[in-house]
Amino acid sequence: MSRLDVARLVRRYKDLGSFIYSAKLALRYVADRLRFSRGTHLVMGNALAARLFHALRGQGVEVAFQSSVKTLVSSTGGSRAR
Repeated sequence: MSRLDVARLVRRYKDLGSFIYSAKLALRYVADRLRFSRGTHLVMGNALAARLFHALRGQGVEVAFQSSVKTLVSSTGGSRAR
């Protein structure tokens, strides 16, 4: 949910335009949940993470989920154990 969404949701019963906007937002969320395991409207931090993931996939980078970091190596060659 973006800041614009919040402002419209708060006014949903005070303004017809905000009510229609809020109803469309809710219907989109319901439609997403029927097709996917979560909503697909990504904003703020979720949008940033999704764009990063998309860029990595586009470059052919393998993304390892369910993995842990044991050592962090910096570009200057030093390493730091966790």
